[in-house]
Amino acid sequence: MHDPLIARVKAEVSKIRYADRGQDPLLAASEELDALKSATAAATDEILGIAEAVLSQTEKLRALATSEPAQALLASVDLQLGRLFEACGFQDLTGQRSTKVARLLEGLDARVGSVLDLLDHVEVPDDIALQVQDAETIGEAALLNGPQVSGAGLPQGDIDALFN
Repeated sequence: MHDPLIARVKAEVSKIRYADRGQDPLLAASEELDALKSATAAATDEILGIAEAVLSQTEKLRALATSEPAQALLASVDLQLGRLFEACGFQDLTGQRSTKVARLLEGLDARVGSVLDLLDHVEVPDDIALQVQDAETIGEAALLNGPQVSGAGLPQGDIDALFN
């Protein structure tokens, strides 16, 4: 005999941990955050590199420009580039915040694992397991995975080949 409430709790907790085709969605979310941090850092580096190149070019132009309006325009470009450098500070903030969320997910994952360990001896009948099946992973919704972390999903070349 089994306690239906405990079996349902185990099934629900298991769903948290293994709902995504046997993969741990909390771990996957943490990996997504790491990928987000990497992509944000790479984009920020690219933006800053371009801005530094433009700044270097404005310095060269300043030496060539003799008119007051041209000098004023170059000074305005310098101010805008300064604002761009400041705005790129978002990358550090997003990195800090996503690290906080990743730590929270890792802690939650550990707690879910502990609960599953406690409930390890509880058998979950098929009828209860089916009741807690995640409706979002049925049908077309299961195919919509969004951007993948590096190394997961189809390579971009394969996707491009489908559309060419």
